[in-house]
Amino acid sequence: MDVISTVQSLEPWHWLVIGIALLVIELGVTGTVFLLWLSAAAIVTGVALMTMPDLSWQVQLMVFSVSAVLALLATRSWLRLSPIQSDRPALNRRGSAYVGRRFTLQRPIESGSGELTIDDTLWRISGPDLPAGSEVEVLAVEGTRLRVDTVSAG
Repeated sequence: MDVISTVQSLEPWHWLVIGIALLVIELGVTGTVFLLWLSAAAIVTGVALMTMPDLSWQVQLMVFSVSAVLALLATRSWLRLSPIQSDRPALNRRGSAYVGRRFTLQRPIESGSGELTIDDTLWRISGPDLPAGSEVEVLAVEGTRLRVDTVSAG
């Protein structure tokens, strides 16, 4: 059986099952919202086919495609108006959480480069040459490197 004849034989319940299956996969596995749009589009297509049973397979695919794009655009518009708030905004940008914090160097900074262990992570750092034991403040994140400077007394 080829793809065209398979699509031609789709009935409303096929689209609904596809939509529910995508929703279950979305909720149980991916943790994103990508499959949510496709799930909604499949359900809309199933409902459209229930109300208009003579839809050709081309129109069904067009309804599915347009519904998916509209769901995506609607979600993006909604997120722009109501952005997701987080109590940990730097969660996926760990280095950003260290900007402004002070640490003690375990190893010296030599030739402008060194390493600093923060919690369980070894960070590459750049800054002025300083001996081990110096207190530094993280000024910025530059890629995967933290830029530090000495903490002035006072």
